Amino acid sequence: MRKLVAALCVIAAIVFFVLAAMEYYPYIESERNYKEIQKRFVTDTNEDDADESVETEDTENPEDALIDINFEALLDEYSDAIGWIYVPGTHINYPIMKGSDDTFYLNHDPAGNYNKLGSIFVPANTPDSMNAAHTVIYGHNMRSGRMFGDLSDYASESFRDNYPYIYLYTPEGMRVCAVYNAYTCTGGDDNYRIEMDIGTEEYAEWITQSLEPLSYKVQKVKFNEQVQTVTLSTCTDSGSIRNRFVVHCAVIEKNP
Repeated sequence: MRKLVAALCVIAAIVFFVLAAMEYYPYIESERNYKEIQKRFVTDTNEDDADESVETEDTENPEDALIDINFEALLDEYSDAIGWIYVPGTHINYPIMKGSDDTFYLNHDPAGNYNKLGSIFVPANTPDSMNAAHTVIYGHNMRSGRMFGDLSDYASESFRDNYPYIYLYTPEGMRVCAVYNAYTCTGGDDNYRIEMDIGTEEYAEWITQSLEPLSYKVQKVKFNEQVQTVTLSTCTDSGSIRNRFVVHCAVIEKNP
């Protein structure tokens, strides 16, 4: 009887280990795939400078934290990629995908393979240039900090002051976006309004709304109805399943 119980315990342990491995495998696979993507398509322009690091960005000079993206090679392999997002001080260093609908890249990697971590992506009606008045970019909130798991750090004013810039890259060039607000909201509410035109009263009203309430003092941004805005969105660390954490940014520099 004791041998039978011991054998059953061993079997149960093996089953538990296999199930745990199966549950964790997508995370391992995703991290491995993204590291390979970053290795193949990204060049850190500061890698040969011993006195500078993208992890300790000079907040007075946004161009101190630049990277180069080989878009020709990236688009040749991942045709749905329309850009790249890089945020110093976080794990965020990923291609931006756009599918034929708003859900595909919620649970598919850039190669189109199913993975619960999904990709960083924009809605299907986002212009490929990401040159709209307001662009929304989505990513999962992973406890490891991967994907958009580090976004909640922007709830801290000191973190925003240390890392005030978010970098967007497209085949046409690079944009520096200054973080001006971050807070919890409800998914699908007016924070996510897109398809507005620059210079319109509707867009000016949206900008005003995005500033209320302010999480911290606005810096480095001169607001008017001509400034482009970008919102990064992820699930919250806790609370209602519909809760979202958003980080609002304004484009302050384009190159070229």
